[in-house]
Amino acid sequence: MTRMEASLALSIEKPTIIALLFRRVGDSLMATPALRNVRAWRPQARIVVLAENSVRRVFERNPAVSEIFDIPPRRKSLEFWHVLQLVRHQHPQITLDFLSDPRSALLSRMSGAPLRVGIGYRGRRWAYTRCIPCQDPQQPLYSAEHKLKLSNLWGDAAQRDASLDFFLCPEDELAASHLWGKEGWGSETNVIALGVHSRREHKRWPPEQFAKVAKRLIQKHDVAVALLAGPGEEAAVGHVVERIQDSRARMISPKGLGALAACLKRCRLFIGNDGGPKHLAVAVGTPTLTLFGVEPSEFWTPPGDARHVALGGTRSEKPDIESLTSDEVFDRAHRLYERTA
Repeated sequence: MTRMEASLALSIEKPTIIALLFRRVGDSLMATPALRNVRAWRPQARIVVLAENSVRRVFERNPAVSEIFDIPPRRKSLEFWHVLQLVRHQHPQITLDFLSDPRSALLSRMSGAPLRVGIGYRGRRWAYTRCIPCQDPQQPLYSAEHKLKLSNLWGDAAQRDASLDFFLCPEDELAASHLWGKEGWGSETNVIALGVHSRREHKRWPPEQFAKVAKRLIQKHDVAVALLAGPGEEAAVGHVVERIQDSRARMISPKGLGALAACLKRCRLFIGNDGGPKHLAVAVGTPTLTLFGVEPSEFWTPPGDARHVALGGTRSEKPDIESLTSDEVFDRAHRLYERTA
């Protein structure tokens, strides 16, 4: 494609723009400011999101998104050509590759779009007509701000709002209300949410440490503690509940991202490992205390916001998540709880 064709794509008032490719909750939420920015620049655009079904809910009810197309998981490689035909059938003028892995880069390159924007990872620049720089571990940038640069097509996005979007519906609020009623928690009950699990082992703070912090918070502030359990996490989370040995600590299993977000919105504070629940908490306005290990915490923590605190990370003195002590975590959780009263 020529520069003239890319320039023509930018000049179209009602372009079809395809955003690809979403598999994880956190990465999906981090893309919402960029989609909002695109909608602000091109209100009449048709913005199509390609996402795996597990994260579809992140984009539902979002006014920046015109359509959502489900795509099969990465392991089903034989479905690639089906997805490619789906993309081509949309006749896009612009593709925004938020993932920029080999699969999404190839989809972008073969989409037929004259303007293709992606992240300039080594060996993938051939797929795009425009690249944004990769993250620099020495100068880490909040991922939402980094992804916002993908939308910097019609103007400078540097000063744009990087807050995350997640839109609740009445059914989500009803599901959360039902869970609260089941646990006997009323509107006056202060609840702290704990996210004790992570799909990646190096991101897990030891469960016995979570139990120690939860017990101290219950005793200090007379709070209820909701330990969040996603599908397949019930056994691991149940062991933490048993260690706490207090009836005010309960495991809850919201059904779906919407119900989980509505539950987090009701909580006074979220404490946990880095992952999807933490980013949902940020999106719905719940203060967070997140524990990090080898990854820079700056990638995943809203900058300059006292409601969101990070402990650990490679730029800290204790990059090993297991080196964080229960005393340190309790102290920060206590101070954050008091500050957000």
